[in-house]
Amino acid sequence: MMLSRSRLLFVFVLLAPAAGLIRMAGHAPDPFWPSFFLTWLAFGMVVWLSHQRWSLSLALLLAGLIAHGAGVAWVGEAFLVDAERFGHLRHASVVLLGLVLALTDLIAFLLVWRRGGSFLASLARAILALSLGELLRRVILGGFPWNLQAYALADTGLDQWVYLAGSHGLPLLLGPFLLAFVWAVSRRYYQLSLLPLFLLAGFALWGNQRDAPAEREETIRIVQPSIPQDLKWVRVLRDAHVARILGLADQPGKFDILVFPENALPLDIMRNPQLRRDIMEVGDGGHDFLGGQLIFLDPEQTQVRNALITLDGQGEVVGSYSKRRLVPFGEALPFRRFLEPLGLDKLFPMKVDFEVGSRRDGLVLPQSNLSAQPLICFEAAFPEGRAGDDDFLVNVTNDAWFGTSNGPHQHLMAARFRAMETGLPVLRAANTGISAIIDARGGIVSSLGLQLEGLVEDKLPGRYAPSLFAKFGEWVLVPIFAAWLVMLGLVPWIRGQKNK
Repeated sequence: MMLSRSRLLFVFVLLAPAAGLIRMAGHAPDPFWPSFFLTWLAFGMVVWLSHQRWSLSLALLLAGLIAHGAGVAWVGEAFLVDAERFGHLRHASVVLLGLVLALTDLIAFLLVWRRGGSFLASLARAILALSLGELLRRVILGGFPWNLQAYALADTGLDQWVYLAGSHGLPLLLGPFLLAFVWAVSRRYYQLSLLPLFLLAGFALWGNQRDAPAEREETIRIVQPSIPQDLKWVRVLRDAHVARILGLADQPGKFDILVFPENALPLDIMRNPQLRRDIMEVGDGGHDFLGGQLIFLDPEQTQVRNALITLDGQGEVVGSYSKRRLVPFGEALPFRRFLEPLGLDKLFPMKVDFEVGSRRDGLVLPQSNLSAQPLICFEAAFPEGRAGDDDFLVNVTNDAWFGTSNGPHQHLMAARFRAMETGLPVLRAANTGISAIIDARGGIVSSLGLQLEGLVEDKLPGRYAPSLFAKFGEWVLVPIFAAWLVMLGLVPWIRGQKNK
């Protein structure tokens, strides 16, 4: 009894909080790369020492609440934009979101948990469960795949291997190396235990030495107006905001592609042909344009889409993409039909939900004939295979809601991994930062930090040949998960049984 009580005390007081803190250390802006592997060891210990479902559940909720709650603390900043109405919800929203994300981990762990077995078996189940939890967060309430495990490996060289299996698949590709190391050490095969470490070092070395594709001839100009969110839609300031944005775009210098952030212009550009012509006349003219814009589908403005548009030389709209993944509680209210009768819709600033787009094809720019794959706002958080004919990804966003918190840094990290997964450069335009031109390796070529007004200008980076993940998308995860399930079920030293 004393041993059991001591074990529970150790798990709840020390191990579970430590697991949450270690996992949190892998988050941007300064991810601690060893946390990628240490997180598995910590959660493996939690599974190994938790002999009952209830103790495992409580420990995982505690660890998950610490890791996820800290990771999404920036969400609370959005409630301070209109602090008088929503400020009191700041802390509750962070705790609630952290708890929901922790529940996805708990569900995944309970799916693979088995009582007893070796530490190695518990470690394998922890690695698989953490990856399953990320996939669950991809779909629940419209999806929120934030702060993925793979992001902890940014700039290590190992991050380049998302080119094969995406950010969801990378942990499952690297997990067997840690399992092999732990197995060899547990059997006192110390020399053999060095083999998986040398292999990982070799993979990292290859990633670090991988050359980025040669840059193209086209020059990019990204406008970052840095308009505070609480002032952006003030009616008497709209003309000043438009003049500010066009003034930045009209700075001296030749450019080929002009990019505005998400909903940069605080008015209906679709019904303002003169403004569209003004956009195409900045600089020397003759450039392509990509810009975020709200599109109202009816005069009453009850049907609205968050869109990215392209213009021709005369300012006519020649292409548009409407956002497919809406921000839960930001652009669409989940379960509105049930929440409205309870009066909870009053916590939601939008009176109507945004319309969901369906198009996935790239936008072809009329002047350069380049193809851009759009990502609006947090669509950049979703690892997805994309058509291999596009020349670059364009991510327009407005992170002004989140001030100088870690949120914009984490959003930028997601965009960098989309570049690595697809082998395409990313043009990222953010209202208050961080705007950036990202090469196909996920490296930042040029950028402009938070709360700064100005331009990001550089040559368009080149692209790699279509990656395996870009060609097949999430289908590459099927054989990887199947291999893990076979390994958990058939390999004796993973099952925790002794070899005969």
